[in-house]
Formats: sequence, structure tokens, C-alpha cells
Amino acid sequence: MPLSMRLQSFRGATVSLDNQNIKHYSEPSIKQIEHRLDHSNRQQKPPRGVLWSHDLDQDLLRENGPILASLTEAEKKLENLKFELSIAAQGRLELVIKLADAEQEIKRLGVKLVSSQNEVQQLASDLDSSNAIASNILLSMEQFPRLFESSSEAFIVLEGEQISHCNEAAARLFGAIDRSQLYGQTLANLSPYEQPGGRQSLALYKEYVATACQTGHRSFDWVIHRQNNHQEVATEIVLTALPFKGTSVFLISARDATERQQQAQKMEVLAFFDELTGLPNRRLLLDRLAQAMAQSRRSNRHGAVMFLDLDHFKTLNDQFGHACGDEVLRQTAARIQQCVRAEDTVSRQGGDEFVALIVELDEDPELAQRHALAVGEKIRKALEQPYTLQRSSKSSEEHSFLFQCPASLGIALFQATQTNAENILKTADSAMYRAKLEGGNRIECAQYPLTSN
Repeated sequence: MPLSMRLQSFRGATVSLDNQNIKHYSEPSIKQIEHRLDHSNRQQKPPRGVLWSHDLDQDLLRENGPILASLTEAEKKLENLKFELSIAAQGRLELVIKLADAEQEIKRLGVKLVSSQNEVQQLASDLDSSNAIASNILLSMEQFPRLFESSSEAFIVLEGEQISHCNEAAARLFGAIDRSQLYGQTLANLSPYEQPGGRQSLALYKEYVATACQTGHRSFDWVIHRQNNHQEVATEIVLTALPFKGTSVFLISARDATERQQQAQKMEVLAFFDELTGLPNRRLLLDRLAQAMAQSRRSNRHGAVMFLDLDHFKTLNDQFGHACGDEVLRQTAARIQQCVRAEDTVSRQGGDEFVALIVELDEDPELAQRHALAVGEKIRKALEQPYTLQRSSKSSEEHSFLFQCPASLGIALFQATQTNAENILKTADSAMYRAKLEGGNRIECAQYPLTSN
């Protein structure tokens, strides 16, 4: 019978199935179900040493409620399975597929054991959340290893810290020629010595295991190295503790996270950086300024904000076009960055306006302002140098020309206890406009100390 004919939806109803037909209604006895499962396990002990142990399979399923799977597009993958699902003679499973919260980016597949044939059972979807989408599918216990094997998700079973079972997807993810290469290994052995951030893989993994033992599961990003080429690969992992006869058994669900992380980096660039110059935008500048103020509070040192505006930028755009204007903005960004330290921040606010955040100057305000003026003068001199630009003639030939586009700068000195971030930027902006009114290509300093509005 095709899978589509086996999908059934339940909302707390209690039914008994006989040859896939509803026979009668009643309510099951949990004790009876557990007794029959225990009896079934005692009567049908599989031979030891096989790749997938039915004994391990049944005990894990019986003793654990939701077993994770984390299958992408779970319903679609199940519908495309090339084998049919059948009702087992001695037991069956209820698969509850739920779409997780959008922020988690992972769809979860829960698996739990229900009653055996001709026993009364109750299948109830957990619909506490209005966003939950659930389906109930009957699956025989004998078919679960095939689901484990056919999944594109990498599944690994750990006994203690060592790998005892895994599927082919896990072997591919870890670059193993044969899955037996992974048996007896630990996750730390299959990873670089350190994870991003500088933590040792072994110590960090033990920390995640401790969390999983306390809460039942732990999700985290992890870098592995492939066995075949030692290439480092970013993965996302769900580690679930499975109580099993007093020993430590864990189920790992893993997937390649390279594409997700690349997309996240692209989104971060769009959200926090200027597309034309690659500099931090206003949003990121405010975050950096808040950090600088917190740092100033701890060290008692002053910081400075320099607000600058190019003096003849509109003339450049009007006469030579936006392509030349964009090139001047890119060169301006590079020149300013060469004048500051690595710990300082240069930001483009929009148009031809830039901000330089100078941190940790001096505790004495006069010395701090002297340092800030020295950096400002260095920037002013760099920007008054002519820009070499290209423009096309009527014959479509490009010709080089020089254009001067100096800047007006306003400087506001600050300490964290004196004002707020928005007021610092406004004060530096006002000082810059005074410099522009005085003819441009000059520096003006705001009155110190600053006061909050």
C-alpha cells in the first residue's frame, strides 16, 4: 500500500486497528503495553554483532520519548522514501513531524513507541502552539533502521564517548571511505584541536555532553575535519542523551552548515556594513561607540568622535558623474583607515559623510584632545591630496584627471559618564558644520566636557 494511504490524522481519538481497519474504540493500559514490549524483547533477541541491533533499537525507542532526527523538509523526504511503511506484528512507531520555530532553521522529527497489534492505542498531536504543524504516520519497528540508513541527515550513536553506530550519511559527512573508520572514534578526535573562538575541542565537547545530560539535548555549531582530505567543515549538531540500562548513550544528528554560515555572513555584511566602501555603517558604529563608552568607564580614558564631510563632492558628482563620485568615496575610506589604529573604527554614515571613532586616548582631557587633533590633522592632510580619476570621452576612450576633494572635520571628546552616544555624534556633527562654514578643509573641536541633552 502506498505511503499516502497510510497517513492518518488523530486529535486525541482512541482506536484499535485490525488489518489496517478501525475495529473498536477504548483506552489502552500503559502497563499492558510495557509488559507486551518487555515480553517481545525477551522472546526475540537478535544475534549480537550485527550492524544495527534490534535490541538496542527497541530499548532506545521504548525508553525515550521524542528521538531527534532534524530532517530537512521532513514530510517531503518521508513521502519520497522508496519503501512502504507497514504495521508491525509486535509494535509500531508514531512519527510526529513538527515544523520548528523559524529561528531554529531546523525541522524536527520525533519518534516514539506505541502499542502492538490489536492493542488499543491513543495518538494525540501536541498542538499547544498555534504555529505547530503535525502529522501522524504509522511505521513498523522493523522499518526504522531503514529510515535511519536512508536519511540524508548524518546520525551517530555514541556509547560513552565512542561511536558505535552511524549511517552512510555520517560517513560521507566525515569523509570516511567506510563507516567502520568512524567506529571507536570520538567527536573530539574527528575535529581540529581548537574550535572557532579558541576553545579546545575536547574540553568544549565535554561541556556540551554535561549540558545534554542535564537538559536532555544540546544544539551547537561545530567544526570537524574530513578523514579523506582533512578539510575543515562547519556543521550544526544536535546532541541528545538517551538513558539506556544505566550507561551513557547519545544520539548525534549532524549536517553541513557551510552554506548556512555563508548566508549568515552575507546577511551580516548587508546589515552592518556599507556596500560601496565596505566600512561599518551607522548601526555598527553605534554599537562600537557603546563598547568604547563602556571601555572608557573601566579605564577612565577619553575617546573621540571625528565627523567629516567632503567639501566639493556635489560638484564632482554634477560635473563628472556618480561613477567618479563612487571612486572618490572608496579612496576616501581607504585614506582614513590608513590614518587610524586597528582598534579604532571608520564608518560611512551615508553620502559623503564619514565618522572616525578613536578609543583609549588619555585620562587627562587636554592630552586626549591633543592626540585627537593630531589624528584629525593626519586625516585632513591625507584627504586634501588630489584624487586620480578616470572618465570616458566622446570617443569612448578613458582619460585620467586629478580632482581635489578636501574635508571639513569636527571633533568631540567624550568620557562614558558625561553624555550618551547620540549626543556625542550630534556634537561632532555640529563642530564639522562650523568648520565647513569657515571655508572647509579645517578642523573644529567641540567644547569639553560634553553635557547630555
